[in-house]
Amino acid sequence: MPHLVLQPKTIHATSKNLVVKIRGIAYSTRVSPASVNRLIDASRGVLKGTEVETFIYSDVARGEESGKSPGFGATIVAETKGGWPISAEGIATAGVTPEDLGTQVAAKLLHELSLGGTVGRNQVSLALVLMVLGKEDVGRISLGKGVIDAKVVRLLRYIKKFWNLEVVLREDGESEVMCTVKGSGFVSSSKKVA
Repeated sequence: MPHLVLQPKTIHATSKNLVVKIRGIAYSTRVSPASVNRLIDASRGVLKGTEVETFIYSDVARGEESGKSPGFGATIVAETKGGWPISAEGIATAGVTPEDLGTQVAAKLLHELSLGGTVGRNQVSLALVLMVLGKEDVGRISLGKGVIDAKVVRLLRYIKKFWNLEVVLREDGESEVMCTVKGSGFVSSSKKVA
């Protein structure tokens, strides 16, 4: 399999994705390992209602390998049937208990999922840029209305300015927007010259 990608594939992600599994990792450094277990239990308690297979692993660093700063945190990722990961993460601040942090991160993940669309809020910019750089074919992606914010609007303006391409947004139901754009046909400059 060649390691060089000449053009990104055209993205066609229009179906409503269902979450098939939830994975995560809870970690700590220089604090009691029990805090990670408490964090995991709190997260699982919130995610139990989804009835999706959930595994949250623990990673506890002790002694010299843990560095100088104490603390704990978690990252939880929901993988959809279409293969798109939607994630949420959190790091403890002063006075936050492991139970509070576990509940917050799990609730943040559920909020990201409730925004709708195919991709999560932190993937929208990457998906749009890959669609623009793709083959000269029309790409489509379903976005939740909740993920379209000032940052995405600014990116759409940059796309118009630099590539002279318009991204068409059309309402697709109450909570989703269908995003369509024709790729620019960009080819990697690393392509071998014959």
